[in-house]
Amino acid sequence: MAREMKKTLWICKREKDTVTMLEAGELAVGIPSTSTYRVLDGMSLNDIPEVIIAMDNDDASRKAIEDLKDIFPFAKVIIWPSHYRDNWDVTDSKMQDRLDAEEDLITQLREFAQKDTWLDEGELLSNFWNEIERGTSYIKTDFSALDNHLDGLIPGVLHVIQASSSVGKTTFCKQLADQIRVENPD
Repeated sequence: MAREMKKTLWICKREKDTVTMLEAGELAVGIPSTSTYRVLDGMSLNDIPEVIIAMDNDDASRKAIEDLKDIFPFAKVIIWPSHYRDNWDVTDSKMQDRLDAEEDLITQLREFAQKDTWLDEGELLSNFWNEIERGTSYIKTDFSALDNHLDGLIPGVLHVIQASSSVGKTTFCKQLADQIRVENPD
C-alpha cells in the first residue's frame, strides 16, 4: 500500500501509537513490543519512499531501534529530545500542547527523524562532560592510587585497561571487579 500511494511508512511500538499515526492520515505498522520486532523479518520495504521508526523514549526501544536499523538500514529514526521524559511516545507528542491539527504532529515528528542514530564523536564527548558537570557519582575501587587519580570509576562508561601482553590485565580487572562489588554492593 505504501508503495502504490508513495507514502511514508511509520513503524511504531504497540497499537496505541500505530492508531495515533493512522488517525493522522499516515500509514503505520505496529510491533507488539520491543522484544517482538522480529514480526517484521522478511518484510521488504526497499521500494517504499520513506520508512520512519517511531519507538518510545526508553532503553528497550533504543535497543529495538538498533536491531530494526540492521533489518532496515535505510530507515529514519525518531530521536526524542533529551528533555523528554522516559517512555515518551508518539501519542504523548500528539497530546502535548493539545495539538490542533494532525499536520502539526507529523511536522514535529519529522523534525525528530534522523537518518543515522549514532552520535558523532563531538556529541559523545560533549554529552560525557555534561554528565560529569551535573554531578556524576563515582564508584570507589578501593585501589587508592586509582581512586586518587580518577576519583573512582564512572558508572555506565566504558573504561579501557591497556598494557603490553602478559602483564596481568585480566587478573587486575578481575580484582578490580571484585573490589568494586565489595565496596559498592548496590
